[in-house]
Amino acid sequence: MTDCIIITSVIETTNKPLNYSKIRSVYSHQQRFEQTLETIESVRKYMPSTEIILVECSPQSEYMKALSEKVDYFYNLEFNQVVNNSPEKGKGEITLLLHAFSKLTKHYTNIYKITGRYVIQPSFDKSIWDGSDTITVCKSNRYGMENSMHTFFYKIPNNCISELKRCFDLFLHTTKNKCIENFLANNLKNITFFDKIGILVRWSCYNFTHIF
Repeated sequence: MTDCIIITSVIETTNKPLNYSKIRSVYSHQQRFEQTLETIESVRKYMPSTEIILVECSPQSEYMKALSEKVDYFYNLEFNQVVNNSPEKGKGEITLLLHAFSKLTKHYTNIYKITGRYVIQPSFDKSIWDGSDTITVCKSNRYGMENSMHTFFYKIPNNCISELKRCFDLFLHTTKNKCIENFLANNLKNITFFDKIGILVRWSCYNFTHIF
């Protein structure tokens, strides 16, 4: 069984506001770089047989060179306007993921997604994820909506990639200022919710961390 994990990352963020926050990131570029290195190290430690795909959207720099040397595959959508400047963060993330999907050169049994700067914890148990043949996510009630999911970490079995792409396309082209966490939870057909997953989350806008 061969799995991969896609890390979505923007080290050098702009100052453009988001639709839910005037501050796009409270962290400096150096801090974001160091935090993303931590993400990669945690994947190597707790998912050692999983290939790492890092998809970025920053100018070419020493940051990019150093990160590219730490992963199996590195792609950069340098200066992509949706990722860099859109007030809808969900659309930027989807743009990064779709680019990573388009670059896949292998048949993976499962594709995992983790947000850059977030860190897998000792409480993470990959074996419970391997047993599910559905898109597996962490349940959320943080967005004021009953049916919602966190998008910082989830698993997509190979047989569900087309379904996820369908929802991504629908979100990109038919919604405006919608919550991606709620949209996916309500539109994905093959989905399993976990309550606890073992991921340290660093909220970019609020300088707040929490382990889910």
